[in-house]
Amino acid sequence: MIQLIISLMLAHIIGDFVLQPDQWVKEKERKKIRSGYLLLHVLLHLVLMVVFTGVQFKYWLGILIITVSHYLLDLIKLYWDKKKRISAFVLDQVLHITIIIAVAWGYFPDSHLPWERIWTPQSQLLLGAILTATFVASIFIKVLLQKWSIRLIKTDKSAADAVSNKAGQYIGILERLFIFYFVTIGFWGGIGFLLTAKSIFRCNDLSRENDRNYTEYIIIGTFISFAFSAIIGLIYNYLKGVI
Repeated sequence: MIQLIISLMLAHIIGDFVLQPDQWVKEKERKKIRSGYLLLHVLLHLVLMVVFTGVQFKYWLGILIITVSHYLLDLIKLYWDKKKRISAFVLDQVLHITIIIAVAWGYFPDSHLPWERIWTPQSQLLLGAILTATFVASIFIKVLLQKWSIRLIKTDKSAADAVSNKAGQYIGILERLFIFYFVTIGFWGGIGFLLTAKSIFRCNDLSRENDRNYTEYIIIGTFISFAFSAIIGLIYNYLKGVI
């Protein structure tokens, strides 16, 4: 089962990401169901799956199911709201992968993933630490910085737009992931490098005149973010040695 999943996933990765030029994507978005590249894209997936599964006739039904579902999912994605492209892309990939796994399981119904090896106390601890250092921390920091964010909304429209920008939230999540990783492997110098890099990128924001509230907002938010993820990393290291 695992071997079949790997073969089908490899075909999916090559067909969806490696052998799909931007020209195909743009024409599909423009012509949608009338696009010839949409059919070509799906046929490419079909050929790749046949090749990577060893041209075995016994897999024809599963390959056909994946091919048809891939066409339908890609077609739905083309008509999805353009403002929600990220959610459409993520949902599309999740469904593709789910169908691949379901098809592979259909050929090996008695097979099962070794959940007892995957869902261990150590993996649960790691997942909990990562979610805490990213999403929980985002809400925690947002609440702590509420005083500064309210001031910015009232006094500085450009700064207020920056505060409400989702990109800043995603950047914070990524930086806390890096810090958590650096702490877990004992690479404390990486935190200094990350702080220096962020200071350079934020240099223009912090040098604007009459922008004390925004400067305080960035500095306090950065220190809280870094401290939060570092503490989570230390707690994780301690608990990992206990359980």
